[in-house]
Amino acid sequence: MKFINDMRERPEDERMAFATIAAGIAALVLFLLWGVTFFNDIDNNVYVEVPEQNSNALQNAKNEFGNAIDEFGDQYNQIRQILEEENAIVPSTDL
Repeated sequence: MKFINDMRERPEDERMAFATIAAGIAALVLFLLWGVTFFNDIDNNVYVEVPEQNSNALQNAKNEFGNAIDEFGDQYNQIRQILEEENAIVPSTDL
Protein backbone atom coordinates (compact mmCIF):
# COMPACT_ATOMS: atom_id res chain seq x y z
CA MET A 1 0.00 0.00 0.00
CA LYS A 2 2.96 2.29 0.67
CA PHE A 3 4.04 1.98 -2.99
CA ILE A 4 0.63 3.13 -4.22
CA ASN A 5 0.63 6.10 -1.83
CA ASP A 6 4.15 7.04 -2.94
CA MET A 7 3.05 6.90 -6.61
CA ARG A 8 0.08 9.16 -5.87
CA GLU A 9 2.40 11.78 -4.41
CA ARG A 10 4.70 11.85 -7.45
CA PRO A 11 4.17 14.27 -10.37
CA GLU A 12 1.84 13.21 -13.19
CA ASP A 13 4.71 12.83 -15.69
CA GLU A 14 6.43 10.24 -13.51
CA ARG A 15 3.17 8.38 -12.93
CA MET A 16 2.47 8.28 -16.69
CA ALA A 17 6.01 7.05 -17.40
CA PHE A 18 5.62 4.30 -14.81
CA ALA A 19 2.19 3.35 -16.17
CA THR A 20 3.57 3.20 -19.73
CA ILE A 21 6.49 1.01 -18.69
CA ALA A 22 4.22 -1.29 -16.65
CA ALA A 23 1.77 -1.63 -19.56
CA GLY A 24 4.64 -2.35 -21.96
CA ILE A 25 6.04 -5.06 -19.71
CA ALA A 26 2.58 -6.64 -19.30
CA ALA A 27 2.03 -6.58 -23.06
CA LEU A 28 5.46 -8.12 -23.66
CA VAL A 29 4.79 -10.93 -21.17
CA LEU A 30 1.39 -11.65 -22.75
CA PHE A 31 2.90 -11.61 -26.24
CA LEU A 32 5.65 -14.02 -25.22
CA LEU A 33 3.16 -16.39 -23.58
CA TRP A 34 0.95 -16.26 -26.67
CA GLY A 35 3.93 -16.93 -28.95
CA VAL A 36 5.12 -19.91 -26.92
CA THR A 37 1.67 -21.51 -26.78
CA PHE A 38 0.88 -20.71 -30.43
CA PHE A 39 4.05 -22.20 -31.86
CA ASN A 40 3.92 -25.12 -29.44
CA ASP A 41 0.40 -25.97 -30.69
CA ILE A 42 1.52 -25.75 -34.32
CA ASP A 43 4.36 -28.22 -33.78
CA ASN A 44 2.14 -30.75 -32.01
CA ASN A 45 -1.28 -30.54 -33.64
CA VAL A 46 -1.00 -29.68 -37.30
CA TYR A 47 -1.29 -32.67 -39.57
CA VAL A 48 -2.20 -32.59 -43.23
CA GLU A 49 -3.95 -35.59 -44.66
CA VAL A 50 -3.90 -36.05 -48.40
CA PRO A 51 -6.83 -38.19 -49.45
CA GLU A 52 -6.34 -40.61 -52.28
CA GLN A 53 -9.06 -38.83 -54.22
CA ASN A 54 -6.76 -35.91 -54.92
CA SER A 55 -4.07 -38.07 -56.48
CA ASN A 56 -6.69 -40.04 -58.37
CA ALA A 57 -8.34 -36.83 -59.54
CA LEU A 58 -5.04 -35.61 -60.97
CA GLN A 59 -4.47 -38.91 -62.76
CA ASN A 60 -8.05 -38.84 -64.09
CA ALA A 61 -7.55 -35.30 -65.39
CA LYS A 62 -4.37 -36.38 -67.19
CA ASN A 63 -6.15 -39.35 -68.73
CA GLU A 64 -9.12 -37.25 -69.84
CA PHE A 65 -6.82 -34.68 -71.41
CA GLY A 66 -4.92 -37.39 -73.24
CA ASN A 67 -8.17 -38.93 -74.45
CA ALA A 68 -9.37 -35.53 -75.70
CA ILE A 69 -6.13 -35.06 -77.66
CA ASP A 70 -6.49 -38.54 -79.18
CA GLU A 71 -10.12 -37.85 -80.12
CA PHE A 72 -9.13 -34.54 -81.70
CA GLY A 73 -6.50 -36.34 -83.78
CA ASP A 74 -9.02 -38.96 -84.89
CA GLN A 75 -11.51 -36.27 -85.92
CA TYR A 76 -8.80 -34.38 -87.80
CA ASN A 77 -7.83 -37.52 -89.70
CA GLN A 78 -11.49 -38.24 -90.55
CA ILE A 79 -12.01 -34.72 -91.91
CA ARG A 80 -8.78 -34.95 -93.89
CA GLN A 81 -9.79 -38.30 -95.38
CA ILE A 82 -13.24 -36.96 -96.38
CA LEU A 83 -11.70 -33.90 -98.01
CA GLU A 84 -9.15 -36.03 -99.88
CA GLU A 85 -11.95 -38.25 -101.16
CA GLU A 86 -13.74 -35.18 -102.51
CA ASN A 87 -10.51 -34.03 -104.22
CA ALA A 88 -10.13 -31.06 -101.96
CA ILE A 89 -6.67 -29.66 -101.33
CA VAL A 90 -5.43 -30.60 -97.87
CA PRO A 91 -1.94 -30.04 -96.50
CA SER A 92 -0.10 -33.28 -95.88
CA THR A 93 0.68 -32.78 -92.22
CA ASP A 94 -0.03 -35.54 -89.72
CA LEU A 95 -0.60 -35.15 -86.01
